[in-house]
Amino acid sequence: MLLAIDDNNRIVGIATLSIIMGPIVRKNAYLEDFVTDESVRGQGVGGKLWDAMLAWAAEKGCKELNFTSGKGREEAWRFYQNKGSEIYDTNFFKKNI
Repeated sequence: MLLAIDDNNRIVGIATLSIIMGPIVRKNAYLEDFVTDESVRGQGVGGKLWDAMLAWAAEKGCKELNFTSGKGREEAWRFYQNKGSEIYDTNFFKKNI
């Protein structure tokens, strides 16, 4: 978990990542959660946290950062596209156990 902390020692952003091992000695990072406090949106906090995620993943030897983003998240999708992410037209499935 990566944290963005402001000058008042308040958490204003978080990112939770894990490493996924592929079948052919390939490692990818998977982004589970990524959020910034509404009070700091548009101030570069998300961008700094994004850069920290990429640096962490590269340090761990990951070749890709994989993640999903739900429908209706246009602001988040614009952020990801502006950071050079590819958006695929796929469906995500989940089965509770």
